[in-house]
Amino acid sequence: MKRDRRAFGIALLLFVGWLGWLGWKAIRANSPPIVSAAQLAVAQYDVECDLSGEVPAAEIVIKSVRWSIDERAPQGRVQVGNLAQAAGYVGRGTYLVPLVRRGEGFWVAGLPYDPVSRANPGADGPRIYPLSLAVLQQWRELRGIEADQSKQ
Repeated sequence: MKRDRRAFGIALLLFVGWLGWLGWKAIRANSPPIVSAAQLAVAQYDVECDLSGEVPAAEIVIKSVRWSIDERAPQGRVQVGNLAQAAGYVGRGTYLVPLVRRGEGFWVAGLPYDPVSRANPGADGPRIYPLSLAVLQQWRELRGIEADQSKQ
């Protein structure tokens, strides 16, 4: 009988230790943001640019255009109307920014109109993505671009 209690105690200790280790790994996990397929469906240009400061400035310098719907892709310095309101900014670094053209200016692409979420329109505003291998992989899959065809 004593042996069963010891075995149970050891098994319980191992189980609690295992759950604690899994919890610690889950808390420390740095999961990448999920790239929105709906946002990319609306976007006309996917650009790569460096952002810095507390809040990103409205004027950005485009490093490269990763995807474009037409030949009028933005180049060089451009004004982005709603960049300061876009979610996803985590500080200085390189970002993937889905853009749409409005008149002569550019805006971070939002989500398409969804009649189901009429109760809170605009709740899921525009989003930008810190450029990482995981974000790039998601972007390639969503755009249907093979890894060796897109710019690295």
